[in-house]
This record gives sequence, structure tokens and C-alpha cells, in this order.
Amino acid sequence: MSVRAIAVAALVLAIPPARAEAQDIPEALQKAFSRELAPLKPVAFQTPGGLKGSVEAKAKPSVSANGKSETVSVDLGTEQALSCTLVRSRVDAAALVRSYVNEIKGRVSIAAIRPVAVSVAAASPVLFAEIVYTTASAEGKRLGHVLLGIHAHNSRSFVCELDEPGYEKTFQRVVTGLAASLAGGGEDDRGGARFREIHVMRIGEVPVGFTEHVVWNRKGGGRVAKVWTSQLLPRSPTEVVARDSYSEELYDAKDLLETGSYAIAGNGEVSARTRVTRAKDGVTYAYEGQQEGKKLSGTFTTRAGLATDLWFARRFDKPRGYGPKEEVRAEAYELDANPAGPVELSYQKDASRARGVALTVGPAKLTGVVDDAGIVSESQMAVGPATLAIERAFVQGAP
Repeated sequence: MSVRAIAVAALVLAIPPARAEAQDIPEALQKAFSRELAPLKPVAFQTPGGLKGSVEAKAKPSVSANGKSETVSVDLGTEQALSCTLVRSRVDAAALVRSYVNEIKGRVSIAAIRPVAVSVAAASPVLFAEIVYTTASAEGKRLGHVLLGIHAHNSRSFVCELDEPGYEKTFQRVVTGLAASLAGGGEDDRGGARFREIHVMRIGEVPVGFTEHVVWNRKGGGRVAKVWTSQLLPRSPTEVVARDSYSEELYDAKDLLETGSYAIAGNGEVSARTRVTRAKDGVTYAYEGQQEGKKLSGTFTTRAGLATDLWFARRFDKPRGYGPKEEVRAEAYELDANPAGPVELSYQKDASRARGVALTVGPAKLTGVVDDAGIVSESQMAVGPATLAIERAFVQGAP
């Protein structure tokens, strides 16, 4: 999912931000919720499967294996241990949060769910969320607080949790440090990419997700591009919509789309999946897949092929003065907007600021800036009364 695809998704979902603030927590427990810990010395560990790392701890972490996953239990000096489950594959970060919520709903009463931060470690995103809940006890209602941290990595992902009031910044620091330290796992081809970037999405002040964009050289010319996106969108203080997506595209030497595979999952369930393939004439495309359980197949014809992010970037890079004065229009493919055909896309130079650009994708309108390679590095758009901001948090190489 590109920056423009995020814009289309935002309009499709049309979900305003909702955030439970401090006043939702009883005053007597405010002090507990504000607790933090000073940094501890990192302690090395190795899992039974050979993953190595280090984590802040008061003692050597305990490790165990459970099928395809491994667990690391960390003593931080809190009443409850920090528990992390490691796997050797990519995970859908937003779906994992929603899955955890679904798992505990039958045992507790959810008072608030919210994404709280996104960080970058080992050139991969880490999504943080918190859940405030209540349970019945002999003394009456007891307030609980779960912190979740999900590291989405191609060969060594994990989800960490701490079920104890407070320690939000401590948890983020410890989990990000753990992610940065890990080594081992399966092959990760992103290390051979020519370009990598990660963007953080915010609605107002709420960090609602990330998108990771990786580009490789393609044998014989052209490029291969993959994009992973996770969004945790608050619908109300006690309900979030988890949305994860993935795309893999092959570009020709002119940065036009040859083939593309796309998938979107809502709350952990695949809602749409398509594959698009260009015919020999260069303008006709066949598509097949499914949307909401219904099969999709057919063909459509474009004016001059389907443009990609890099096709537009080549026209808005530094050597070309960050874009021509006139509008640049082309057809592109966006699963959210139209699974059975192209959408009209336009880039327009915004002379009111340096490297400024305005993007239009159907009803979605964004303003932003491009980097020296012409890639949109930050952008904003209105989503109802709020503003969706997409800001680059990591970049490496050039596309």
C-alpha cells in the first residue's frame, strides 16, 4: 500500500480518531499509571531455536519453545514479568492487537484500547498499543493495564506484553531495544534492497499505524517493490479496527506495472485479494481474485499502462526541479478504490513550499513534499474533522 493507497483506505474507512484520556482512569490509580523504571543493563539470551539478543533485565531471561514460536520471559523488577513470543516470519501487527483483545474479552471488561506509539528497530517497524480493563474482585472492581509491542520483521517478529499499570515509556524503550538486538532467524531479502523506507501514520496526535516500502533491482531491468501496512484505527474508546495489507509489484524499465499482487485483511480476516497481469500489448490487464468472499476476474484497458509510485517519482525528482508546472496525470491500480479497473491519479507541483506536491486519487486529496528521488516523504489529508498525517521515520538507499 503506497501513500496514495493509504489515502484511499482512509476515505473508505472514514473512521474518526477516538482516544481515552487520563480522566478515564480513577484518580487514585493515576500514580500507578505514571510509573516508570530507570534503564537496566542489557542481559544476553539465546532461544532453543538459535535466536540471539539482549534485553534490559534484572536477571537472565528464561526462554522456552512452543511449536513454531519461542517465549522469552524478562524480569524488569515489576510484579509481572515482561513476556515476548518470537516467530521466524512476518506478522500482521494490527491483527495481533485485535486478536489479543478478542482473547481477553470474555474474561475482562474493556475500558479503553488505543495505539500509543510506533518506533523503528532493525530497519523494521514496532507498533505499540495499550488496553485498560476492569475485572471483578472481592474488593470490587480492579483496574488492569496491558501494554503490547509488536515487531514486524521478515525473519524474527515478536509480540511482547506487560500486564501491569504504568511503565509505558519503559516498555517502549525495552521492547525497541530488544528488537534492535535480535539476530538469527530465516533469510531476510530486504538486506539486498536498493531502497527502504518506513512511514508512521497519525490521525491528530494518535499514531494509528505504519507502512513499510522496499524496492529491489529486477533482473533484466526494472524494479520489484513490496509494501506492508498495518493500521490500528480507534472507532470508539473501547473498539479498534485492525487493518493489514500487503502488495508486491513488478515494474518494467519505464516503471510501469507488469504484474501486481495485493491483499487486504480486516481484523485478521482477508477481505480482498487480487492479482493483476499486463498483456503483451502493454495496455490491457487481466485481474483475478476475491472480495468479501466473491470471486473477481476480468480484463480492463488503460491508455498507456498502469503508473507506479516510481513512475511519478521520476517526474518529480531533484534533477527535474521537483516536478513540472503542469499537472501530471496517469492511471494506476488501487485495490481499495477499484479492484476491477484503473483509477485516475494526478500529481501537481505545489509552488507555495519547497518540494511541495499535491496528489489526487479519485476523491482523496493529499498535500505533501517529495525527497530528492521524487518519493513522497510526508503528506497530509483531511479525514472528516481530523487530519491524517503520514511521516517518514526511516529511509535507506535510493529507488
